[in-house]
Amino acid sequence: MRENLGAILQSSTRTCIRQLKYAILERILYDGAKELAQVESDSSKYVLSPDNQEIGEKLSEIGAKLDYPLLNKELVQDVRKLWQDPAIQETYSRGSILQVPDCAQYFMSNLDRLAEVDYVPPKEDMLYARVQTNGAVEVQFSPLGESKIGGEVYRLYDVGGQRNDRRKWIHLFEVLML
Repeated sequence: MRENLGAILQSSTRTCIRQLKYAILERILYDGAKELAQVESDSSKYVLSPDNQEIGEKLSEIGAKLDYPLLNKELVQDVRKLWQDPAIQETYSRGSILQVPDCAQYFMSNLDRLAEVDYVPPKEDMLYARVQTNGAVEVQFSPLGESKIGGEVYRLYDVGGQRNDRRKWIHLFEVLML
């Protein structure tokens, strides 16, 4: 049972990381560059070089389908080339405006490792992979590991941070004792 759960978690984490990579490049950076090009007075710095426009459209189509293929060497080359484009880098430098996740640089620096056929995400990748939380998710853990006998069990609540999500989790703290 534990092995099956581990395999499921690793598989879902790989899928999550794969989706996150496409989301960072396609949805945030590529679309962000287009958006900035429309509103900035010096919009030329947000226009992809002609060599990379086709790659940008290709990745945009992948993102629109929400059917993310495995990251292979060809896609790594495309993603890396697009990431290095001056328009994408300029967009990334304005990340706080576009809400670019701070993990973008980390994943782009590790593309080759992420594309390995036998890739299993280490803890560091899992920590960098951020997925928006909706509502409240409870995780129970013990400092003694799997054996909770004789030990304390801690509950960690991961709650959505948006104002409209608060009504979904505020009841968790009604009987809180400090």
